[in-house]
Amino acid sequence: STQYPGLFLEISDDSYSSDDENDQTRINELKARIQENERDWDAYVELIQIYRLSGDIDNLRSLRLQCKQVFPLPPGSFWQQYSYIEMWIQWIDDEKQFISDEEEKEGICNLYQAALRDYYSADVWYQYLSFVKSSLPSEMSTLSEEAISAFEYDCIDGPRLWNLILEWSKSVNPPEQTEKFYAKMLGNCYQTSAECLESYKEWHQGVALQLDPSVVETGENSIKEFEKRSVLQMELTASIEVDHITTALRRFNDYTQFEL
Repeated sequence: STQYPGLFLEISDDSYSSDDENDQTRINELKARIQENERDWDAYVELIQIYRLSGDIDNLRSLRLQCKQVFPLPPGSFWQQYSYIEMWIQWIDDEKQFISDEEEKEGICNLYQAALRDYYSADVWYQYLSFVKSSLPSEMSTLSEEAISAFEYDCIDGPRLWNLILEWSKSVNPPEQTEKFYAKMLGNCYQTSAECLESYKEWHQGVALQLDPSVVETGENSIKEFEKRSVLQMELTASIEVDHITTALRRFNDYTQFEL
């Protein structure tokens, strides 16, 4: 198989030291474990890391595809799911090192799309948008709309993704398009809704476009909605912490009714 010695050393564990004989012994052990139990997640993770650190790109690609087929959805616990997402990001970052033409850029996009079909991840969306913005700018408009549909209601990471799209839009689009993005962003309730509204007002000071009072009002309503939600969250958390089940159930019902 094709070898790229030292290719991935920049991401290697400090404790790793290459020993071909020991590596091969361990590789055979891990392969045997996978052959015996194809859902041995830990064996896949360790074997992938060995191939990465040795630069064995052919076996690395083959094993990742095999792992993807065996685990079409994130396995088990939250930490296993987190590990699964990190493996996708790691895989994509590795493949980026071999990009030489437009077709291979599209191949990277296919990997991002496959990762997002498996699991929603704001980090993957952020990297995907950043990659297309710099490498395939002609596709950024379509991808932005697709991304917004996916993360629009993510009250934690939504603003981070919005900021990336707004930064891109301000540099390439007429102000009217950026205005539409701001209006849509401010129509959602985020932890940073107040900062989002201030960003909208500051942007307007530098463009030849009249500030839209209805967008400002929408942003102010989103701020108020988040404040109400915060109160409900704090009341629910407080009742759970004191282990008051009746109160917690009532607070939970209040919160549910508010969201409905």
